[in-house]
Amino acid sequence: LLWQFRVRVNQSSPLGSWLAQRAYGVYIVHPPVLVGISLLFQGWAIPPLFKFFVVGSLACLGCLAVAHLLLLIPGARRVL
Repeated sequence: LLWQFRVRVNQSSPLGSWLAQRAYGVYIVHPPVLVGISLLFQGWAIPPLFKFFVVGSLACLGCLAVAHLLLLIPGARRVL
């Protein structure tokens, strides 16, 4: 299986490049984004597993959006 992935999937794509450029920024900003989104959904009375998927998905998208906005700041690409 590892060999198959190395041979067939070892290519870069535009989406993969876009995500790779923002990976460190996501690593830096994920705690406050995740806590903020968790606090927004604190009073939402639904099953915990469903809330986990909703908050986790929104946190991933939110972290990518914040990292993208950080990269728009002049000079931020050298740091992030």
